Amino acid sequence: MKLQGFCVTVLSALIIPSTANADVVTDSTANLRLRNYYFDSDYRNTSTPGQPVSHQREWAQGAILDIRSGYTDTPLALGVDLTGMTALRLDSAPDRSGTGLLKRTDEGRAESGYSKGFATAKLRWSKTELRVGGHSSMVPVLITPPVRLFSPVFRGSELTSREWNDWTLTAAHFDRIMGRDDDRFEKMKMASPFGRFAKAAESEKFDYAGVDYTHANAVKLSYYTGRLDDIYQQHYLGALLTQALPVGQLVHDIRYYDSKDSGQSLAGKVDSRYLGLMSNWRAGGHTLGVGYYEVSGATGMPGISGTVLSVHSEGAMVSDMVNRDEQNWQFNYQYDFAASGIPGLTARFRYLRGNNILVPATGDQRGHESERFVQLGYVVQSGPLAGLGFMARNASYHSTFSRDINQTRFNIEYGIKLW
Repeated sequence: MKLQGFCVTVLSALIIPSTANADVVTDSTANLRLRNYYFDSDYRNTSTPGQPVSHQREWAQGAILDIRSGYTDTPLALGVDLTGMTALRLDSAPDRSGTGLLKRTDEGRAESGYSKGFATAKLRWSKTELRVGGHSSMVPVLITPPVRLFSPVFRGSELTSREWNDWTLTAAHFDRIMGRDDDRFEKMKMASPFGRFAKAAESEKFDYAGVDYTHANAVKLSYYTGRLDDIYQQHYLGALLTQALPVGQLVHDIRYYDSKDSGQSLAGKVDSRYLGLMSNWRAGGHTLGVGYYEVSGATGMPGISGTVLSVHSEGAMVSDMVNRDEQNWQFNYQYDFAASGIPGLTARFRYLRGNNILVPATGDQRGHESERFVQLGYVVQSGPLAGLGFMARNASYHSTFSRDINQTRFNIEYGIKLW
């Protein structure tokens, strides 16, 4: 049965009046999130075929309507979630479009606005839930980051089970992706930064399965495996260890990936291992962290275009920093001003540096890259505008195999609970 037909079947069952369906409405929620986003990337040095523009700058307003039903009062509980999104262009031009905020025409011009949406049917038995329809995934082998107006959305099914204390089992099958700046579901494409893989490679099947174990909030162990059909297979192991100290606590974050090409190897050879450690000391409002990781093998790390992997460079604004042979260290400092009597105000500084890098464009010549990242945020704590959030971020990226980039992002968010 097609996914659309399945969702319609579930929705039809829910709207038939009955006592069993009463909780579907009474337990439902609806929230509207308004997001204003300004994005500015200033490309330095000489243009390249992969980066021909000197500037990408756009400003847009987005709205996300999220309606979540309750469940029927039946042994196999049914429900449905609906999500609608709309974006309006506030400022753009053909020679500086392509920021990922707005949908573009074939000529490269940002559209004045566009809308999209999806439905997700849900079935729950005990502590196990099956969701069929649209998904925003947040597992180590597939993360759909909310780094523009909208997150990418996958079409398919996802099963999550929490039948056993401390254990979470997850499995999913997806066949299409809707990009963050698109309104249609399309085949999934291989990401290929700096010509890492065959960019045209695409697939109609991504499957993943995983298990998480958490003990007393002090230990979390994870294993996940994911496969993009005929392109790559990936395994992930992770451990999050929290240690109490006389002052504050120390959190160690260990992550390992093993990636190989699979099936017809449509993107070419994939051969990559990743091993990294990030340690953060937290005390009062302070978080101080240092980390190191290495990428080994014959290629950089693979991934689906529009998504990210749960590596220690996650959150870097410009580069994913998982190129072939990359040896990367980073420093991170965050402060929550609530500790100083200013709740809602936060600040962060981060520096990442990768060395010993090989990319296809430079042959055997090894290079390096670095990113300096600064972030300041504030969320109104009380009054009629409680929850209104402001975020300013700036990154300066330097590289021996790519153009230097200065990037600035401003966004304002406000959530409205409708019921």
